[in-house]
Amino acid sequence: MGDFSEVFSFGTHSCFGYASENVPVNISAISGVYSSFLEIPFEGIIQDLNVLNIEGTHGNTGQLVISLISPTGEEVILIDEICTGTQDFNFGFDDSSLLEEVDCPATTGSIYQPNQALDSFIGDNTEGTWTLAIADNVNGGGGSLNNWSIEVCVANEGSFILTAEEASVQVCQNQLTSFTLNAEEVFAFDDPITLSAENVPAGMTVSFDPFIISTGQSSEVIIAAEAGIDPGVYLPVLVGTAANLSDENVQTVEVNSDTPENSELISPSEGEVISTLGFFEWEAVSSPSTLYTLEIATDELFLNTVISVGPLSAASASVAELPPFETLFWRVTADNGCVLSSSLPRSFSTLACANSSPAEGLPLSILSVAGVYTSELEIQQAGEIQSITIPNIEGTHFSVSDLIVSLESPTGTDVVLFSNICDGEQDFDLGFTEAANPLIDCPPTTGELYSPEESLADFTGEDAAGTWTLKVNDTQNGGGGQLNSWSLQVCYEDNVFSTNNALAASFSIFPNPTNNIVNIRSEDQIIDEVVIYDITGRKLDQLLVNGSNGITFDFSAYAQGGYLIEIRGPFGAATKKIIRK
Repeated sequence: MGDFSEVFSFGTHSCFGYASENVPVNISAISGVYSSFLEIPFEGIIQDLNVLNIEGTHGNTGQLVISLISPTGEEVILIDEICTGTQDFNFGFDDSSLLEEVDCPATTGSIYQPNQALDSFIGDNTEGTWTLAIADNVNGGGGSLNNWSIEVCVANEGSFILTAEEASVQVCQNQLTSFTLNAEEVFAFDDPITLSAENVPAGMTVSFDPFIISTGQSSEVIIAAEAGIDPGVYLPVLVGTAANLSDENVQTVEVNSDTPENSELISPSEGEVISTLGFFEWEAVSSPSTLYTLEIATDELFLNTVISVGPLSAASASVAELPPFETLFWRVTADNGCVLSSSLPRSFSTLACANSSPAEGLPLSILSVAGVYTSELEIQQAGEIQSITIPNIEGTHFSVSDLIVSLESPTGTDVVLFSNICDGEQDFDLGFTEAANPLIDCPPTTGELYSPEESLADFTGEDAAGTWTLKVNDTQNGGGGQLNSWSLQVCYEDNVFSTNNALAASFSIFPNPTNNIVNIRSEDQIIDEVVIYDITGRKLDQLLVNGSNGITFDFSAYAQGGYLIEIRGPFGAATKKIIRK
């Protein structure tokens, strides 16, 4: 609901302006009706109505029919396919305007006479949901409605509106909370307003201080939740009554438990082996205001937490890069604003996986000419493939149903990921892994993982090293778009990240985990250089030591997580792991 402001007032009527908060609204390149809403919260008899500040973008304004629909369903057409071949719009409409025809391009911000008269709304009630409907009658183009507002003049009749400073409040069992309720004047109104509450559940009380106010004044609403009330979301109704008038305000109250609620962990199960692209799920607790934090550590006591995700409102989370070939522990902390509680920890192990993305060539243009468009990435680490995941493929296209997207391995194995899906939909943002949901949501822009059309298991047993190619086959002329990003996760059959433990043991790295400074020392080995890699094997930095048995360097510039430190010298090379806290 937009805030109202008095524009002007005469003895017989007053005028108010309302701006829609239901913007921007995307106008797809697919023909259809796109709507934005505006709520007028008070009753009044309309004497005059204007539609102002209609502003937005579009590839061809001549495709558009824009109309205003009242709460009762009455429709008035404002424009009907004007200014063909021009782009964008910025105008308003008033029956009394001297401008009969809209200037082209329609971007002057001027006020014109509408295609149909707005005076058909005179005598109607203001209260309710008003709709600005944009009918885009031709495929292609697209754009956005960014703003619009209504100026409405009504017959003077004193009234009031109740407004709460907070739409939702939270309270713990056996505690109180409070917020402010205001009485706003609509025209001249000075009768006392008596406050009361309805739809109050058992175990909750609602009181007002004071319980009688006038317009321009406020009352403190006090909500008390008893110890026995169940956690949940409640909707008490705050009522103001004056003479023969009344107004209501529905308040959302979230009641939370005052005793600890431990989340039950669901997935991964105890001892499960997963890829380094992890999906974690747990049972939500009963308190509606709860925020969760997922913690992953290398020890059961969580003295060395390597990943922390949160606060989260959902009872699940994805972690893109878990440390490979590790036994790890996870738990979930729940904070409902009343008490903090943690689940029991659970262990899991990761495969030896590495993530890769194209080093160049993106974004890749998909022309409006049918053809196969390709993007390549190089994997340096050799090893037998255990499994493949494509965490994301993201891009734009006029019609996704024109596309066949496949992945080709260095040995030439080709697996179709999706083909000719979601007829009439635009753009794509999704990923693929085995044993996921095979039914792709439409539009395919959820970012979720799905099972591919053909099996990724076809890559199992191949050597991962070499050039991988994502192929986008646009089967139809017209449309076009671009591939913005994609990535590939390879999990190996063996631990290709293993180190020479005997040699690595001759070096000490401290402190580990670290916040900033890292020290590397050896009693009997000479160090020539140190190379830093992220957990996927991507080289980040190289430090020259020049024949010393130790080095100290600053690690504070790196993000939290795990890293590999390769120490080189006359002995060869040894690799150690380090955690940045």
